[in-house]
Amino acid sequence: VLRVPGRTHPVTIYHAKDTELEDYVGEAIMKAVKIHKKLPGGGILIFLTGRDEILFAVKRLRRILEPEIKSKAGELDELRDRDDDEEDANAFGGVLDSDDDDSSEDESESDVDDDGFRAQNPVHILPLYSMLSADEQAKVFAPPPENHRLIVVATNIAETSITIPGISYVVDSGREKSRNYNENTGIASYEVSWISKAAAD
Repeated sequence: VLRVPGRTHPVTIYHAKDTELEDYVGEAIMKAVKIHKKLPGGGILIFLTGRDEILFAVKRLRRILEPEIKSKAGELDELRDRDDDEEDANAFGGVLDSDDDDSSEDESESDVDDDGFRAQNPVHILPLYSMLSADEQAKVFAPPPENHRLIVVATNIAETSITIPGISYVVDSGREKSRNYNENTGIASYEVSWISKAAAD
């Protein structure tokens, strides 16, 4: 019998009051934004189903949470992205593009936790999926820049096979992409479905 010792850490699970059936990507993005603005420092891990959803979420999170640099180059990039935004909206539904809840709040001493993290500190947002290059995947294991909160948007590759250091919060969309075989057509396809209860726990 092979025994591998390990450590467990206390985990608190919170469930959404309402289950979002369609725009689960947008719901996951909004949850991550609220965590960053309202909860103490610590990395955030978001589980989505595939590359397209992950890249969409990374782009949206960067627009919402990263400081905007107003420049001619930035304006050109914004114009260039408008067509992509329409396609994204059609593919994944409405997503929070701005957050007005806390934008006018004053930063006070109460906003700083024991680690010196301030709720409005910058973020370090990275994707993680199997087709990503090894160098890009390795970035999630490196320490984020000083006073930055790490946010990783990943498939369930990060649930079973690796451990990302510094993660304190996990936002799970409750979906996964699995391979299904149709006996009538003889064709296998990948479809988005609910995760199992065991995986959710």
